[in-house]
Amino acid sequence: METQETISNPLPNSKKTNNTMSPEEAKELHTKLNHYYRNRKQGGKRKTKPVLKPIGDTQVIQKNLTIQKSPTDWDELANGSLFAVDPAGALLFTKVSNSRALCINFMKTQPVGGAAVYRIFL
Repeated sequence: METQETISNPLPNSKKTNNTMSPEEAKELHTKLNHYYRNRKQGGKRKTKPVLKPIGDTQVIQKNLTIQKSPTDWDELANGSLFAVDPAGALLFTKVSNSRALCINFMKTQPVGGAAVYRIFL
């Protein structure tokens, strides 16, 4: 009679059941992997941002602004331009992007879809 041979080598992708880690070894391996992946995500070192310095004593300056009489379309303003929404110039704004403006009086940005604005010249 023919006898069947037992396969002594398991499949290459199968896990071995007799090779287990102790909880301490598993924790150590987890810590090493965590440090490896954390360091890999950082890439290069980031540049530090400059520290703001106090401005010291201030003084009040009276300055006359020139406000354009006729309104200008929002899309014609360049980024960084000063403008007001009324000819009296009660609230001053700066165009930050195509869709946002910074109110200089309150130092808050707000969305803008389009407007007729009055340019301000210093």
